[in-house]
Amino acid sequence: MATPTWEQVALATGPGEGAEAAVRQAYKEAGLPEPELVLMLPSPAAGAVVAAWLTGDEQARAALAEAGLAPESPAGAFPAPELPGLLGDAGPGRSVRDDLRTKPWERARAAAYAELGPVGWAEHWAETGGRLWPQAERLISDLRRAIGRLGDDPSSSVGERGAPQETPSDRSRGGRDVGAVLREATLDAVLGQHDAPWLFTFDTLDAIRYGLAAPDGSAGKGSRDGLAGLAGLARPGDPSEGDGFGKPGVRDHRNGGDGFGRPGARDHRDGGDGFGGPGTRDSRDGGEGLAGRDGLSRLGGRDERGGPSEPGPGAGEGRDGSDGLDERGGPAGLDDIPDLDGLMRVAEQAGWWWPYERVAIVTERPVELHLDDLGRLHRADGPAMAYADGFALHAWHGMPVPAGFGAVMSDLTVERIRAERNAELRRVMLEHFGFERYLAESDAKRIHSDETGTLWRVDLPGDEPLTMVEVVNSTPEPDGTRRTYFLRVPPWIQRAKQGVAWTFGLAENEYDPQRET
Repeated sequence: MATPTWEQVALATGPGEGAEAAVRQAYKEAGLPEPELVLMLPSPAAGAVVAAWLTGDEQARAALAEAGLAPESPAGAFPAPELPGLLGDAGPGRSVRDDLRTKPWERARAAAYAELGPVGWAEHWAETGGRLWPQAERLISDLRRAIGRLGDDPSSSVGERGAPQETPSDRSRGGRDVGAVLREATLDAVLGQHDAPWLFTFDTLDAIRYGLAAPDGSAGKGSRDGLAGLAGLARPGDPSEGDGFGKPGVRDHRNGGDGFGRPGARDHRDGGDGFGGPGTRDSRDGGEGLAGRDGLSRLGGRDERGGPSEPGPGAGEGRDGSDGLDERGGPAGLDDIPDLDGLMRVAEQAGWWWPYERVAIVTERPVELHLDDLGRLHRADGPAMAYADGFALHAWHGMPVPAGFGAVMSDLTVERIRAERNAELRRVMLEHFGFERYLAESDAKRIHSDETGTLWRVDLPGDEPLTMVEVVNSTPEPDGTRRTYFLRVPPWIQRAKQGVAWTFGLAENEYDPQRET
């Protein structure tokens, strides 16, 4: 069985194998008793709902129930009928996310920082996890946004949830905002496959430790291809990257098609900007920082609640409160990296998961994942990311859209674009339809004409007017014709020459071309 790259781990689809055993190993490696129960659920949405239900107060549960999200109800969007009496009155126990992930990673980062120094660490991150992080961060943010919107429209089907609504929900149910309840629950999650950037970064520290690569990331003795080769990162242009839609650079990861085993690498998991950004902070509502729930900045500063944080490893102290020195008094080097194999194995086989003292809530990976050539969620004929329970994200080049939006795009008309009330969706429609075509087929008004061209404007309901300057290329084509272009300009433009000057960053009186090319 082929060893997957860390990029493949981040984008893997379909059910994994051995996730429960991996979770129990991760608990052991953190020095924790194994959980009494490992509950497998089909999606991170289901995981967030169950986590919020198990750990929430009466108001939080009332909000979930009123939104049709009570997991105890067979009629709920994400039923988990085994919950009643599952753990008795004691509940799931406290979250052990910090013990499993935050603290071990702080030790690993401190050890690497002591060994490589600030410059070496930044270079190491850029060569490893930094190459995967932008795409992983987008997926993490997309999922958190969609989960937070599960209560937006209780009359919609599960597959349509997460699409943008004309009015932001944040509606209160049972005294609590259901969106806030769910977003808070996502902050207690370990991100599974989406922690691949960190896993890659910490995995390759072993290569440096054993002399297979130099601290600067270059290939060392015995290395096949430097750090990227040792961890199996697919390099740009790797033929293993499928196009999905038959279009170059668009990947299509479908159910059952990955067949991944274990990456020959170690696991690490965090969201942030990549540890490599000295002085950056842990963002709990966006990027997933190393400090996790403790909200500590990496190199000192203040936590998310406004209190002072501990000095970070870069300031000469270990995150665990030590001084960053080993028992001999020297810097804590790479030999001080904790065992993260259990976390690695979970990431290979599962999606997001919620670790508590008595129960671990583990969710499956998506059954489908469709991306455009920039790594953004995108699909015209169905959900861009879909899970086995129907939870799905519909997107058009990274923008969340309602279910069925892609089908609308294939048969757009001026009337349909004008009738769209959501300004963001209408702009996407305009870009796909073509501004020039829209002007030609709509009741655009000619505002002004001069030697530079013609200024056109058409009103858009609930949005700024579409304003464009029609210009003719002064250089003829080989057949003697001259090509016409439309330049979009701000709606405050009143004259054609003023608009053309604006496209060059000039005032109208400054625009006086001596020769056009």
